Amino acid sequence: FDEFTRQLEKEGFFKPAPLHVAYRVIEIIVLYTAGFWLLLNKQILLGLLSLSIAQGRCGWLMHEGGHYSLTGNIFIDRTLQVILYGVGCGMSGSWWRIQHNKHHAMPQKLGHDVDLNTLPLVAFTEKIAKKCGMAQKTWIRMQAVMFPMITTLLVALGWQYYLHIRHILRAKNWGELSAIIMRHVIWTVVVTRHFGLGQSILLFLAYDWL
Repeated sequence: FDEFTRQLEKEGFFKPAPLHVAYRVIEIIVLYTAGFWLLLNKQILLGLLSLSIAQGRCGWLMHEGGHYSLTGNIFIDRTLQVILYGVGCGMSGSWWRIQHNKHHAMPQKLGHDVDLNTLPLVAFTEKIAKKCGMAQKTWIRMQAVMFPMITTLLVALGWQYYLHIRHILRAKNWGELSAIIMRHVIWTVVVTRHFGLGQSILLFLAYDWL
């Protein structure tokens, strides 16, 4: 392992690439801008698709920021993660870092890897499914169908408006809360003001679901 690490270091794999980071951030800004522009110009499906891709790209880039593997500067990486995850996905960077560090400490081991704590909505292994009651097992039997239709949206909303907000308030992380508020301010100014509250909520749910 040490030899392989030295080989990667020699080949420059651990050197920061600021131009690449800038490109990735600009890509997200362009995707979000295009998505909002398309929505306002009645290209609803294309707009939602662009916004959803942007949100997904935020998730991947904030992942690198949470690992401190973007710029080589921990403060900058953490700040980028907070902004990307808060404004781009409506979630808490510090909550993600805590959970993801637990995941990496013992990946794929039941009872230790928090990423496997997916009940009551999803069971990735038979061992997890055995813990379910009868009503829950009925849901789990249909999870292949329910996952793309309902489960992903329920997870996103649960994280955005319960788990992550609860963590932010407990930790008094006002920077993260500000980023999430900014996300909703942008949506309100750009979308709600144009479409009205009811249609704006439906568009947001579709964007979150995609």
